[in-house]
Amino acid sequence: MALKPLTKTPQEYADAMAEWLTCKRLTHFETTLVTALRDAALKGLAEFDEAREFVMLNYSLNIWTCVSKARAEGLCKNA
Repeated sequence: MALKPLTKTPQEYADAMAEWLTCKRLTHFETTLVTALRDAALKGLAEFDEAREFVMLNYSLNIWTCVSKARAEGLCKNA
């Protein structure tokens, strides 16, 4: 699966995931996915890239649902 190239620092991705976690509408499972992405970003770009590819391959519907919920709350404007 071809994903957009990573163009930010690991901290910027971690901060974006942390903002995403403030979304009140996420289910426990969705929060777990976003937390895993945040934790991977904190480890570095290679880990984040691997995690996002895994999530998109296995949980893409869940992630896009998270994006929709967060956008409804004014978050994830660049997702």
